[in-house]
Amino acid sequence: MTRLAIAVCCYAAVFAVSFVAAFLLRFDFEMTDYATEIFQNSMLLVVLLKVAVVLFSRDWRRRLRYSTIHDVAWSSGVCLVAGILITALQRFHESVPHIPRSVIAIDTILSAAAVASLRVAAHSMRTLMNNHVGVRAERALIYADGNDALSLVSAIQAGSSRLRVVGIVSSKNLTDTPLVSGVRVYDSSCDLKSVIHRTRAKHVLMSSNLPGRIVREISDTCLHHSVEAHLLPALDEIPARRYQLRMRDVTIDDLLRREPNRLDLNEIESVLRGKVVMVTGAAGSIGSEVCRQLLQYGPRKIVLVDQSEFGIFQMEQEFLAMQNDKSVTLPRMEFVLEDITDLQALSRVFMSHRPAVVFHAAAYKHVPLMEHNPQAAVRNNVFGTKNLVDLSDRFAVERFVLISTDKAVRPTNVMGATKLVAEQYLHHVSRTSATRFITVRFGNVLNSAGSVVPTFRRQ
Repeated sequence: MTRLAIAVCCYAAVFAVSFVAAFLLRFDFEMTDYATEIFQNSMLLVVLLKVAVVLFSRDWRRRLRYSTIHDVAWSSGVCLVAGILITALQRFHESVPHIPRSVIAIDTILSAAAVASLRVAAHSMRTLMNNHVGVRAERALIYADGNDALSLVSAIQAGSSRLRVVGIVSSKNLTDTPLVSGVRVYDSSCDLKSVIHRTRAKHVLMSSNLPGRIVREISDTCLHHSVEAHLLPALDEIPARRYQLRMRDVTIDDLLRREPNRLDLNEIESVLRGKVVMVTGAAGSIGSEVCRQLLQYGPRKIVLVDQSEFGIFQMEQEFLAMQNDKSVTLPRMEFVLEDITDLQALSRVFMSHRPAVVFHAAAYKHVPLMEHNPQAAVRNNVFGTKNLVDLSDRFAVERFVLISTDKAVRPTNVMGATKLVAEQYLHHVSRTSATRFITVRFGNVLNSAGSVVPTFRRQ
């Protein structure tokens, strides 16, 4: 049998039983000939009508075992609508058997109670089975605040996860409640090590809304106690009526999570909107992201400069794919394959495009490699930057942004020293130039080419 056929049979059985019970209650379990005649004439009509309302409202699509309070309320409302419809039909159609209004009222209450009870029972059974799945069940703690914790517990208990939630660690809204959905609640001020020991948890599941500092502390504690740490979606990330949560491991991005700095986007837009913007090193990890971010500020044209043929090709393909998306409006894009150490070629690029803003992200930045190739580091990082600074001054560029590195502070390696020299030359030219020169120092950029972070991840 199909799911629809099973649902129709189940609802019909529930409505038939509730209708019989309504008559018995109304006539005090003593069915007179008059009551029996009304019952026989109206039984089939009432059951069919109520089943039709259920089908029309699609209540049968709401699975019993995954029921929530919203499903219970919806099903009760469907039964109420069916009762009102029966009353209206017998009021305006003489062909409909006359059923006492008290019977209809009792039947509506019993039908709603029966359907709601089925949903609650199925949900409770599902939760009970998930919490006792045998020896394969993995004991898990949830570390989240308030509504996130409630949402995650409900989703795990309702789903088919082989996890058993044995505790909730929370700092907001739940600490005054000893139990939530049958799960013990611990205050976040408690020692996590003792909670793990007390609950014998093998997993700690964290909400992705937690600050990076908390994620780092929890991950460190889990590491020292052979407990797996995972991140779960926050309340607003759980799709409606989807009970399979995607648990993922903690990444370096999560550990380094910090409160974001709030930027004045209007001021940034006023600098870039309608302007020609050049980005060097545009195919690199930093330069490519600069190009993507520029799109939201409405530049008239973006000139992408890089010496990597494959890198420029990849960027071109990426932006072509964006252009095919009708919901995205792109500025004019120019893809230029040039080396910043070639002054004459760069001069032609400046003369052709006349940029108003330059973001200089082209650099050799791999520290150990530059130790073995100091000439290349000096040629690219120092003289390449000098070429761009001189041309920006000559062509009256409004703003020049040098993307530098924290290794330029008291440098102890060739790469850092070359970036420091580039910074100092830029500072020297800025004293007499109409161009506004700016230096931004980056630390280790997540997932950038040559960064130490991928090395840590492999280790």
